[in-house]
Amino acid sequence: PRMSTRFSSQPCRCALQQGRLAILSHSPAEWLNDAANFVPLDSLDLSNLRVQSPTPEYMLAMKVMASRTGLANQRGDGADIAFLIRLLNIKTATHLMAIVTRYYDPARILPRSVYFVDEILEEIYPPCNPGPIP
Repeated sequence: PRMSTRFSSQPCRCALQQGRLAILSHSPAEWLNDAANFVPLDSLDLSNLRVQSPTPEYMLAMKVMASRTGLANQRGDGADIAFLIRLLNIKTATHLMAIVTRYYDPARILPRSVYFVDEILEEIYPPCNPGPIP
């Protein structure tokens, strides 16, 4: 999960401000880049900058609705969804979809989003395989 940052047209100054924001928000520096991203904090007020962020639940709902898988060297939303699932201690697809439907009409949730979430949950919590039944 990441947050979009645009401070200046000067790359050096922008990188410096991104580093400061990462330190102040207790986030890894790589969570700040020039793409649309996310920092897990409610808000951050500095003398000349106010940063607001959606709740993790809302960000999860948006990521699930997009369900971008990514191509070749693209990230997609899977890693962000997995991060938010862990952050929110979600154990089941039912729990996850209850969060999504708080923000979006269930009729608008595409089947690919449901399958994508199921795959991610299985990666995080592999099903028990008791082996062959005697």
